[in-house]
Amino acid sequence: MGFDVDEVLYPWVATLRHHLHTSEGWPLDRMPEPTRYGFGPDWGMADDAEFLAHAVATARAGLLHTYGDPLEGAAEVTHRLVDAGHTVHVVTARRYDESYGVNAVLADSTRRWLERHDIAFTTLDLELDKTAVPTDVYLDDRPDHVDALCAAGTRGVLMDSFHNQDPSCGRERVHSLAEFADLVEEMSANPATC
Repeated sequence: MGFDVDEVLYPWVATLRHHLHTSEGWPLDRMPEPTRYGFGPDWGMADDAEFLAHAVATARAGLLHTYGDPLEGAAEVTHRLVDAGHTVHVVTARRYDESYGVNAVLADSTRRWLERHDIAFTTLDLELDKTAVPTDVYLDDRPDHVDALCAAGTRGVLMDSFHNQDPSCGRERVHSLAEFADLVEEMSANPATC
């Protein structure tokens, strides 16, 4: 099975907010809880390039992907699944254009963060294409990733998050990591596909 990291296991938005507040002096009230995936304009960022510049600066500062506790149940659920005989593949899109020079830092900091918080995993891959690592079931917070996974024959499950609240979204959804583990156990007893 597969897990995304950001907003599935890791509090990415809270970490970016912390960095912008402590390192850049942004007031917290400038950074409300996001309601969509491309929330940069809601925080006063002019465009995607400015958002990316802040994310890269946070990575270079060694904060992004190292700061913050896991989302509730991350260690317990991953161990529960490994103990039940499953392999856990962490596949994250934590990858930037090579010209930024931060991908090795991101891979290392992600691995250290997972290990520091005792999150069980078999493999860690930084891949923009979540289908690059074959899995039977995968949990992600982005509807487009879930669609691609299902199209590739994986049971893609959407982790409920701030940016995927479209009421017309009919994708299979869970509201917690524990709910996902229950779904996997049910699948193991009664296999299903997308």
